[in-house]
Amino acid sequence: MLQTYTRFMPSATQPKWRVPRENEVKVNFDSTFIQQSMRSVSGVICRDDEGFILAACSLTHLSVRDAFMAEALSCLQAVTFAWELGFTRVVVEGDSRIVILKAFTSVTFCFVHRAANMAAHNMSHEGKAFDYPIIGLKKSRLARCLLWRKID
Repeated sequence: MLQTYTRFMPSATQPKWRVPRENEVKVNFDSTFIQQSMRSVSGVICRDDEGFILAACSLTHLSVRDAFMAEALSCLQAVTFAWELGFTRVVVEGDSRIVILKAFTSVTFCFVHRAANMAAHNMSHEGKAFDYPIIGLKKSRLARCLLWRKID
């Protein structure tokens, strides 16, 4: 079960997550970097233009050398996940400004403050407890086949 991390809850002055434009899917990503074990965990959340979660995943990466690499892997996971799900109008958001500014140019990337990226942030923290990807789908073609299961 996902926990709520209250220390990162947005205040009235912090930016909040916003829905994408009509017929777009917004994909938020974040990562947790564990320096001692040189691994990271990506958290990715896909939402529709009403703010409903369509899919989410948490994925562990091994042999990660630094926090920048961890965020870049999470960004790549976000784009890959959206592509694998068949989303064609995608906005990708993350709270790593350097990754956003140096990333892909074929999709829209937006920097958001952590307060507006909490669902993906929480997924990355939840994934620390697992050595395998955690994937959940809702309202998608794949939802009939796969719902919150271990992926090998």
